Amino acid sequence: MTMATDYLLAVVAWVLAFRLMTRGRRDASRPALLWGSAFLFTGIAAFAGGTFHGFTLILSSSVLGALWKVTCYSLGIGSLALLAGIADAVLSRRWFAVISSAALVKFILYAIKLLRSDDFRLVVMDYAISMVAVLVIAAIDWIHRKSRSSPWIVGGILVSFVAAAIQASGLTVHQHFNHNDLYHVVQIGGLWLLYRGGIELRRNPEFRIQKRDRDATGDGGVIV
Repeated sequence: MTMATDYLLAVVAWVLAFRLMTRGRRDASRPALLWGSAFLFTGIAAFAGGTFHGFTLILSSSVLGALWKVTCYSLGIGSLALLAGIADAVLSRRWFAVISSAALVKFILYAIKLLRSDDFRLVVMDYAISMVAVLVIAAIDWIHRKSRSSPWIVGGILVSFVAAAIQASGLTVHQHFNHNDLYHVVQIGGLWLLYRGGIELRRNPEFRIQKRDRDATGDGGVIV
């Protein structure tokens, strides 16, 4: 069942990736394109992971090792694109450069570490850091801009955390539906919420003008 739910997660992620990228190309929205890329690599990770779980007894150790690396690296690229996308949509150019550079350095260190280790805790740590950063940026955006995307994104991140907690708990509802299967199903809900937020992601030029006006009059402003 784990292979089936992994494949289901992959299909959902790819469908949402197609929609995000279509919207991004139509609206010339780089944030939507970045989020579409994140969903694309999430789907690749889910498909590779499902194949790993489903054909463990059939495939050679070298092929299984390659599938595991594809899963881990794809998740890292996905979380990097997700963070870069929301930073591009919400933050000023200076803060976007800071956050995206830090995220890239984090991914490079993560990728190097994965060359020598298959420890899934590395994946969890990298993913968690990116998701917390996305959550913080979305929360700031929600407070200061009341953007339509932020509630969806915050909800999606929180559902994803619930899904991760279920996976870590080992909760099994049926002998043929274990904690991994339940994680995949809940994560699909989280992906849909993130997709709804991603569709709304776009720069707000009026906000940037207002920020410059506040700075010029000495009224202060937020960091985004």
